[in-house]
Amino acid sequence: MTRQVRRKHIQDDAGTALRLAHAMAALERQQILAGQRSFRLSARVDPGLLAAARQRSGIAGDSDLVNAALALMAAPGDFGVWLVSRAGTLSEDFEIAV
Repeated sequence: MTRQVRRKHIQDDAGTALRLAHAMAALERQQILAGQRSFRLSARVDPGLLAAARQRSGIAGDSDLVNAALALMAAPGDFGVWLVSRAGTLSEDFEIAV
């Protein structure tokens, strides 16, 4: 039961939205998410960093933004690492049909 992140469409970055969706799904599959927001967190953040994260993600609420950032950090795997690890796995005669 993944909780949907409320997104205010300021200037959504499609790549960020996709990464977040995959991160949340992976964390749910691994049963890392508790399904509730019961832990209270207080932090001081750089206002420029906060504004840039809001702009890129389209997420307006503080709690939603912090949860999204934590999910991206906690999610297993990284596409870049996976892609590099695939180097040399295709046969020499592989061709992409266009």
